[in-house]
Amino acid sequence: MPHISYGYINKSGDVVISPAFDLAYNFTEGLADVEIKGKHGFINKRGDLVIKPQFNEAMPFSEGLASVEFEGKCGYIDKTGDFVIKPQYATTFSKFSEGLVVVRKNKKFGFINKNDEFVIEPKFDKATRFAGGLAAVSINDKYGYIDKTGAIVIDLKYDFASPFAEDLASIRIADKWYFINQTGMTVFRYPSHGLVYFSEGLAEVLIGDKWGFIDKNGAMVIQPLFDDVSSFSEGLAAVEINDKWGLINNMGEIVIKPRFDYAASFSEGLSEIEIDGKSGFIDHNGDFVIKPQFESAGSFSEGLATVRLAM
Repeated sequence: MPHISYGYINKSGDVVISPAFDLAYNFTEGLADVEIKGKHGFINKRGDLVIKPQFNEAMPFSEGLASVEFEGKCGYIDKTGDFVIKPQYATTFSKFSEGLVVVRKNKKFGFINKNDEFVIEPKFDKATRFAGGLAAVSINDKYGYIDKTGAIVIDLKYDFASPFAEDLASIRIADKWYFINQTGMTVFRYPSHGLVYFSEGLAEVLIGDKWGFIDKNGAMVIQPLFDDVSSFSEGLAAVEINDKWGLINNMGEIVIKPRFDYAASFSEGLSEIEIDGKSGFIDHNGDFVIKPQFESAGSFSEGLATVRLAM
């Protein structure tokens, strides 16, 4: 049986980092998390191991630091692999966002800065990253939002609350879902159940067993006609119709007809597709830029994409 390993290709489809990894993830801030024999480290775009595999788990770099698990605790390393924040927290694997990161200590969540100082003391039962200056937190199963001083700016009154995206957040009261703005005002109730995020001004919603898209006023601008969908990216969204995937524009028009076994959202001008068990990439016209030839592939990030190859 051939051994299947992960490597990286460029946008010409050339393998630029040989498949030598058990798992490999997208490049962020010039480095990528890779796994070798159950341990995580980081490579640069030449494929050099610049941080040796030594961690049980790792997250992508964000704002210059990466969360890693070492000896059962979570800490944060810089791009040399040195611990800037020593491993001491329960493994939440959060990324820095807007200068702060949520950590868990003594079974409560709070926020530290890059100097490992608690800016917001750990007192919440749950917490999410900051987005748009606000973070969702909960106490006694009720959610609300705090600012970066830790002050509650939207009361803890929801049964669930998501991070903000494009100035709106998804919240739940009993079994009903709504979008609120950053003042806490309800913008509209949406007709689907479950967590929904906006991307490029549209959000996918499930109506019965079909997916459509709503705008920021709650209007159904793309009717629920699809078996599955992805979020909009670069003006297009992948959609599934009768077990085949294609892509639509933001008016709901099919611009790349459903003919693939799978299609992903566009990233850096290319979409990963699958045909007959092989992965390749198409451009915005639906033309193959990289023919299907890989066991699987990930999206492009910083000019490179992960691929699985049989060796």
